[in-house]
Amino acid sequence: MTDALTLALDQLVDRLDDANGNWDDVLRRAQPRASVDDPMAKKTRASGQHKRSQRRLIVVGIVLLVALIALLATPAFGLRAALKDLIGGEPVHFGEAEDAPKVIKYQFEDLSLSAPPGMDPRVEFGQARKVGLLTYAGRKRAVWVAPARDGGFCYFLDRGYGGCLRTSSSFLPPLTTTITGGGGSPGSTPSITSIGGTVLSDETATVTIEFADGSSVDVPFIYVSTPIDAGFFAYDVPKEHQTANFPVAVVSRDQHGDEIWSEPIPPPQPNFDPIPPKRLPRNPLPAKAPVELTAPVRRAEANGGVVTVGHNGAAEFDLTHLDDSRVRLLKKVNLGYGCFALLMRDGKPYARGYNSSAPLRKHAGIPNRSVGPIDGCELQAGVGHLWPDRFGSHAAVEFALTDAARRYFEDRAAARDLALFVKGKTVKQIRTLQPPQAAAALKARYGSLISPLAKLTDKPPSGMIGYAAGDDSLVFVRMSTTGKRFEVVVRDGKIVGPRLRPWAMVF
Repeated sequence: MTDALTLALDQLVDRLDDANGNWDDVLRRAQPRASVDDPMAKKTRASGQHKRSQRRLIVVGIVLLVALIALLATPAFGLRAALKDLIGGEPVHFGEAEDAPKVIKYQFEDLSLSAPPGMDPRVEFGQARKVGLLTYAGRKRAVWVAPARDGGFCYFLDRGYGGCLRTSSSFLPPLTTTITGGGGSPGSTPSITSIGGTVLSDETATVTIEFADGSSVDVPFIYVSTPIDAGFFAYDVPKEHQTANFPVAVVSRDQHGDEIWSEPIPPPQPNFDPIPPKRLPRNPLPAKAPVELTAPVRRAEANGGVVTVGHNGAAEFDLTHLDDSRVRLLKKVNLGYGCFALLMRDGKPYARGYNSSAPLRKHAGIPNRSVGPIDGCELQAGVGHLWPDRFGSHAAVEFALTDAARRYFEDRAAARDLALFVKGKTVKQIRTLQPPQAAAALKARYGSLISPLAKLTDKPPSGMIGYAAGDDSLVFVRMSTTGKRFEVVVRDGKIVGPRLRPWAMVF
């Protein structure tokens, strides 16, 4: 809240915004309420009697004043436990919240990197904080928030939902909701499994979920101080309300019980057999980039294709002489025309990039994005990947403008190759066996396509996946042409070792 302490005090004393200060009035207010309306008490005060009681009241007034000074001197939200019931949401001071780890800050940074033009939230990812825990899908999950440079904030709930809001917008209501549910296959019963959202009014004291039968439940929420100045809540809908007697509204009220906002929840609709969507035409990219390529302009070739990239990140692809084997495959699918800049995060390369989806054509141009000097570009084919991959786990076409991009392409291909193999359906079943039995099953199934290793530390031949059985684990290894080693450790059928990020993902 902008001033949670003021809101708490408003419930204890009357507002005196227009008063000039009156010590006699302070003394009068310090008396027990019952004596104020007592005619006999009024008469006694008027006649100047009970001076000893007045002296006692002066002492009481001084004590109250000292207590008030101490209260105001306390840091914001310092009396969190005492004030919690008065201000509704659990108050959290943003500056005192736990700093987010690097991996969380990177996720906030990615919101800007992946944003379409004009929709960059400009999030201050370096200021990301953990502001509390909310229950979602049966588990306590961290709430992460970060302010935005233009006002507002971005947030997300671990393995849940999130988003960005510009609180300066006049179109935002005092409360927003996120509904999670489902119906599965056609004909199944729809459901509402959870309700969450944000509280954008600092006058909110309660958030209530109302059900179809008139019953309701108050939902606790976290309210974060400036620069966030917003609250967050999440509620797992009980089973008896998921498919019957649904939630019908989320209502926020102030400290007096007056409604601030009511957000209706539409009832889940029964699932019907889906109507196949019409096949939309595939719109090609323009033949040239929509902005001029700025100097210095660089050029790279691969598989008969050429890319030309400006210093501003705009790029133009010339695929006139792309080799026939790729043309036959790529003309049937949409392509991702993309370029990227490489950053180092914790000693690992991270590709900051952008791409545009369109069909294959001889000439195509893509705009610039603020991702930094471009290291490489590529054509990603919208086709499924199975091991062994038709492109050797590379993208359909890879254009390396720098040595860093060449190494990245080679390392990524090796990691992807290993990931495709380990998470394949057959290998997933083999992984559940004890290590010696798993090694025997791998040899029987794949033979010379993969290489057994005598020791866990051995290297497989170039371009091949190696495997070795330990006492309690199974290890898969793949070497990149750069000399980098990638490995995945499996124990009791589950992956316990490195998950190959950021080059690939394995599960």
